[in-house]
Amino acid sequence: MMDEQKKVKLSECLWIDLTTFEQKRDFLLLGRGVETGIIAPSMQNVLAHDYNVIVELRKANAELEEERNIRDLEQRANGIMDVRKANVRKKRTLGSMWAGGHIIHNMQLAEEELRRQVKSLKAGN
Repeated sequence: MMDEQKKVKLSECLWIDLTTFEQKRDFLLLGRGVETGIIAPSMQNVLAHDYNVIVELRKANAELEEERNIRDLEQRANGIMDVRKANVRKKRTLGSMWAGGHIIHNMQLAEEELRRQVKSLKAGN
């Protein structure tokens, strides 16, 4: 629901001052569309509903995008872990002849960084 401060601010605005779909929806819900003469009374609720649909779809899309980003980071971290494990096996097999120690360490750092990013994204939810 709209708070009083937002109502007061929108009550002083014109349509041209609005920059977001949320502001436009709230402007119409306050009756400012008819009050300022930019829309017929019969259309105000319909248009407010349409803006509300846009707002809700954008929220849902943002949530899906964030979930996809988390999955992508997790998959990248798992891929790095798989390659790192293969490199560890090579080092064990080839011993000191294989100069992959620094590669293993760098991959381990990259994997840890991706896991930190995933954790911070999940914490933001």
